[in-house]
Amino acid sequence: MEQEPGGQSRSVRQSAEEAARRVTKPLKSATDRLTGRAVEQQVAEFSETFTQVALGLHGDLTAANRRIAVLERTVAELNDHPAGVESKFHLLSVAAVVIALTAVGVALWAAL
Repeated sequence: MEQEPGGQSRSVRQSAEEAARRVTKPLKSATDRLTGRAVEQQVAEFSETFTQVALGLHGDLTAANRRIAVLERTVAELNDHPAGVESKFHLLSVAAVVIALTAVGVALWAAL
């Protein structure tokens, strides 16, 4: 075995460090539970997750509000200006007058 300056072998020192880690890990876990640190960490994780969910929902609602506003403007425009109903009626009226005048012209020409 290799000796270190303090007179201890490296393997004995490593074994002692490993034993200390095995003891301190459960102790730290128990201490965290007693002091509430574990609960504090869980609350922090939950808060972070909840914040992300809330921000995502806010983004979705904002996008939905924008789409609703666009649809409301479109509906208002369509209600203000019916899609050519008046212009179609006017076009049909002009066509009826033209047909009537053509019929009168044909009748007059046939009478001559």
